[in-house]
Formats: sequence, C-alpha cells, structure tokens
Amino acid sequence: MLTVGELAARAGLTVRTLHHYDQIGLLKPSARSHAGYRLYDRDDVVRLGAIQMLRDMGLPLAEIGTLIDGAGASLPALIARRMAWLEQEMARAQQLHERLDTLQLILAAGSEPALDDWLGSLALMGAYVRYFSAEELRQIFVRWPAMRADWQALLDAVRAAMAEGVPPDALELQPLVQRWMDLSARWMNGDLDMVGRWGRMLRDHDTPRSPNGVTRDLLEYMDQAVTVRLTALGRHLTPSDIQRLDKTLDVEWRAVADSAEQLLQTGTPAYSPAAQALARQWLALIDRVTRHDAVLRERLVTAYAQEPLLQAGSATGPEARDFLRRAAESLDPHVT
Repeated sequence: MLTVGELAARAGLTVRTLHHYDQIGLLKPSARSHAGYRLYDRDDVVRLGAIQMLRDMGLPLAEIGTLIDGAGASLPALIARRMAWLEQEMARAQQLHERLDTLQLILAAGSEPALDDWLGSLALMGAYVRYFSAEELRQIFVRWPAMRADWQALLDAVRAAMAEGVPPDALELQPLVQRWMDLSARWMNGDLDMVGRWGRMLRDHDTPRSPNGVTRDLLEYMDQAVTVRLTALGRHLTPSDIQRLDKTLDVEWRAVADSAEQLLQTGTPAYSPAAQALARQWLALIDRVTRHDAVLRERLVTAYAQEPLLQAGSATGPEARDFLRRAAESLDPHVT
C-alpha cells in the first residue's frame, strides 16, 4: 500500500491533486490507516495510470471518470471525438500563427505603431485577412521594402498634381497614371485580381491604411485616372486581352527608354549597331508583354499608335519611340 505522498511522488503529481481526485470520486483510496491517512493499492495505481493517460489526451475529468467506470461513451468514440477536436485546435493554431506572421511583416513594412495605435493595427489586420490569404499577404509585404522608394516618389508627385488641380483625364497626368498601374502590378506580381482586391479593401474598410500611404481621396483620384486610361486601351483590347498582358516589365521598359534617350543625346544613328541592339530589346519586350501572341501584339501596337492618351503615359517619349522604330526598320529581317 502507498500513502498519498508516496503515490504523488511516483506519479509526478501533487498531494493536492490526489486529494481533489478523491473529493470528486475519480480516484478514491482503497483503505485508510489507523490515523485516517489515505492508502492506495495496486488497482488504484493502475487506475491512476489510466487517468493520467486520458488526461494527457485532453479529456475532461468528468468524462474520464465515466469512461473508466464503464458508464460513458466507448473509448474509441471518445478518442475519435478528441482527435476531431485536436484537428480543429491545430487549424486554429495554424491560422493564428499565419496571422501573427503576417502582422510581423506588416509592422516590418512600416514603423512600429505607438501604444494607442495598436488597436488600429489589429483592426487593419482583420481587414487584410478578409481580402487576402496568408500566403498572399506574405508575398505582398515581402515585396514591399523593395518598392517603398518608388511608391513614395510617385505619391509625392500625385499629391502635387492633386494640389495643382490637374484633372484625372489630363494628358500631363498620364505618366503618373501609367507609373501607378506599373507599380501596382509589380507589387502584386502582375495579378490584376489582387490589385483589385487591394483597392476594394482600402475603399470598403472604415479606416483604410496602406503601407504606401494611399489615402481615400488620393485613391479616388487615381481610380478615375486609371479608368480613363483603361477606357482608351479598351477601345482596342478586350478585358481578356488586358488580363493576359505581362504587367511586370516596367523596369525593363524604362531601361530601354533611358537607353534610347542616351543614344539620341549622343547623336547615335538609328542604323548603328548600338541602336539596332536596343531595337531588338524593344521588340522582344513587345513580344513578352503580349505573351508572344501576334494578334494581341498588333492590337496593342495599334492602340498606342491611335490613342494620344496612351502615348502620353508611355515610358518612351515620342522622339525615343520614333528612334526605336527607325532602328527596328533598319534591322536585317534574316537576323531578327
């Protein structure tokens, strides 16, 4: 026979726990000493082992008692129920882990909020997860640091245009509109659906905030400007065509445009090897943006040729475009 202290020591429990088990009828001592102390025999030790095993499985004490006494559900049924509960808990834990991971990325994308702004940060987190999966949010905020400077420069320029009263459909605004579309697409890895969801989140949420500092009035202004530009493009391309365009090449487009401007400034002829090499890059970019679809390519080229508004937002200015066109015409067709 074991005293309560001896059993507690062997089982790794406290005496208080064994007293509680006795009080609720889960594990009563088989005997008592002359002095009234609890004594436990071999069967009690076996029962305690079963209690500990079921307790480790997460079963509540009330169910453990009925199970051991044979008055409750069968052990297989209880195990199945417990496994289902554990799966739910694992799913909740995974969701919590993903949300905390995403919140960490959100905080890393900006400065750590002040104490009185934490509730706002958590509310924003709730808005994010209603529009994006955890993996989508991870990618959005992983890409953000590399884009921060570009967005800041663009937003400063857009705010200046708004302050000057530049209309959303003005030709002078088009370079900023195209830049806005380019950065949005690159940030969302060319996924227009994600671009749309990000905009809806900022419009629909009561207190929309974004790491790039876009406010509601600025968003409405640029929404109007983007609509004007897409309307011009839509006169030549279907929505499906626009969806298919590769929208992640803006850095390469600007590099070609800058190189063309440099060749123009140095008086390099359009038929020179340097100009022809650049023309090949330009033509290759047109192929890539249209996914090597000859019909789509023709439609896009026509759209830019016929729409002054699209030309106004192009990375290449009119002189650079003419230079590249002449360089392309000078290429040997058997080489290209």
